[in-house]
Amino acid sequence: SLLDVPIMTTTLPYVEDEDLEYITTPELIDEKFGNTVDLVIDGGIGGIEFSTIVDCTGNEVKIIRQGKGELNY
Repeated sequence: SLLDVPIMTTTLPYVEDEDLEYITTPELIDEKFGNTVDLVIDGGIGGIEFSTIVDCTGNEVKIIRQGKGELNY
């Protein structure tokens, strides 16, 4: 891979005993992680369901982790 890092991610570090508002509320996400990311998009209050992780670095798309929603490609 040319970048060796994700272009975009929707995943936040999750500590089980941490206040869930800090990983579901856009304003609090920006407060906690705003200095370490380039952009926080306010899409409203989120959930805590896992996102799907897709590896697009090879010739074939590979699902690393199936999360919320259906992936059609």
